Amino acid sequence: MSKHTPGPWYINPIKANANGNRRIMAEQCTPVAVVPDHLVADARLIAAAPDLLEALELMLDRFRDTEGSHGQWEEEATENARAAIAKATGGEQ
Repeated sequence: MSKHTPGPWYINPIKANANGNRRIMAEQCTPVAVVPDHLVADARLIAAAPDLLEALELMLDRFRDTEGSHGQWEEEATENARAAIAKATGGEQ
């Protein structure tokens, strides 16, 4: 699988076309996605994706440093983080 376009991503405030679509952009004005204007919550989630992925990867790294001292909620969070990262990257964690 190829790497995703590096973040940060943002919602372009200028409409992409007459239909009211918005572009999700990366740095250097690289378009990442086009989202209908009425799905603004989805656009915000897409724009946050690189930051969310980075946060989950950092969380897993920090949890690995304390291997064996986790409570149940930390184990559940680790499982969920691994599943989300795998979904985002097309791989396994």
